[in-house]
Amino acid sequence: MDLVFVNKVKIWVFAWVFTWAFPSILTGQMHISTSNSLSDLNTWEKVDDAIYFEYTNHFILVKVRMNGFPLQFILDTGAGYTILFDKEMAAVLNLELDRTVLFWGADRIDTLQAHVSRNVKVSVGNKTISTDVLVMEEDVFQLEKYIDAQIHGIIGGNFLRHFAVTIDYRKSKILLQSPNEFKEPKPCKSCKSFGIELNKNKPFLEAKVQIKSDDSTKVNLLLDSGAALGLLLYTHTRADLKPPEHMILSPLGLGLGGYIKGYIGRVFELDLAGRTYNNLITHFQKFEDDDGIEEGFRKDGLLGNLILGQHKITIDYIHKKLYLKPYSSKTKPFRFNRTGIIVIKGGESKTQYVVHHVIEGSPAADMGIMAGDLLTKISGWSINYYTLEDIEKSFTKRNRKYINLGLMRNGEKIKLKLPLRDLL
Repeated sequence: MDLVFVNKVKIWVFAWVFTWAFPSILTGQMHISTSNSLSDLNTWEKVDDAIYFEYTNHFILVKVRMNGFPLQFILDTGAGYTILFDKEMAAVLNLELDRTVLFWGADRIDTLQAHVSRNVKVSVGNKTISTDVLVMEEDVFQLEKYIDAQIHGIIGGNFLRHFAVTIDYRKSKILLQSPNEFKEPKPCKSCKSFGIELNKNKPFLEAKVQIKSDDSTKVNLLLDSGAALGLLLYTHTRADLKPPEHMILSPLGLGLGGYIKGYIGRVFELDLAGRTYNNLITHFQKFEDDDGIEEGFRKDGLLGNLILGQHKITIDYIHKKLYLKPYSSKTKPFRFNRTGIIVIKGGESKTQYVVHHVIEGSPAADMGIMAGDLLTKISGWSINYYTLEDIEKSFTKRNRKYINLGLMRNGEKIKLKLPLRDLL
C-alpha cells in the first residue's frame, strides 16, 4: 500500500476549537445537506434551495447522503477536504479505498492513517455530485464526547469551493449557489463586502488585532465555520504577535496526539471588516517551528463561529469575496467558564458527564475537583436534564456567586458549593 507522508497538516477537533488544515492531495467536488436532528435522517422530505442545519455547541450540523446512505456531518469552511471519520462506516457505504496517506498529528509527533476513496456519490438537498473523500482508519475524534449528536465526518473546501455559500446563523439555514445561480446579496447600510484569499480550498481574510492598547498588527485569518470559538492566534508566525501578560493555561482541544496545550487570554481589540470587538477572549497557540508559514502562505490564526455567527455571511469561492450582514449594530461579548471545569461525555455507559480537565488555579481546583469525577447534579437538578451546552451555560453565568454541584468519585457522593470567579 502506498504510504504518502503529508507534511504540515493539522487535524484538530476541539471542545471549543475545531480547526483543520489539509494539503492538496485530492481533487473533486462535493455537496452538503442539513437537518434539525439525526433521528429523522431516514425521513427525507422534498427540499428547496435552502438547507436547514442544527446549531449545537457552536457547530453547524448538516445532513448528507453518501452513496444513498443518510449521515450527519459538520460544515467546516476551515477544512480543505471532506472526511469520513470511521473506516467501518466506509464498508457500510461500499466505498472503495484507494491510496493511503499518513497525517501528522497536531503535536507533529504522532501520525494516523487515512485512505482516499474516489468518486463517492454525495447528495445534499436537491444536488448530487461525485467527489473524493478521506476515510480515517479509525474514529479517533469521537465527537459525541463534545457534541450531543452523532457525527460521521466533515464537509470541507473541496465541496464548498464550487459555490457561493451563504450561512444564516439566526435562521439555521444554508444556501448554496453555483456560478450561474449566484446573485450578490442586497446592499444595506451595515452590509459590507471584502476580497478574500483562497489557499488549499480554505478562505482567508485580513483583519487587524491589538493585543495591547498601544500596538496594532495586521493578521491573515482563516474563516472557519468548524471552530466553536471566536478568535485563535498563532504566536509563532509573527514577532509582533506577543500574547497578553495575563493568560491561563488550558487545553485548547483534542488532536491526534492527545489534548493540545495552549493559552487563553484577552486581546485589547479586534477590527474585523469595520466592526470592533473589545476585550476579546482569545485562544493562543505556539509551535516550536515556523509551520504557520507554508509554501510562502502565512496563516496567523482563525475566526470561528462565535464571531462569524454574529453575521449572515456569504463566502463566494468563485469570485473570492466575503459578504457580511451583521444581525445587530452591537457586537456580542463572549463569556468564559467561571468554574474551571471542562466536561465531556464518557463513563462506562458513554452517556455520563465526566470532568475531563480542571484548570489550574480555578475555583474547581481550589475545591479539589479532579479529572475523572462524574457530574451528577447541578443546582439540585439531575444531570440527566442537562446537555453539554446547558452545562457550559451554567458554568459561565455572571449573575451567580456560587453553584451547587453533585459529583461521584469512586462510588462516593460529593456535594460542593462551588464559588464562581472570572478567570480572565
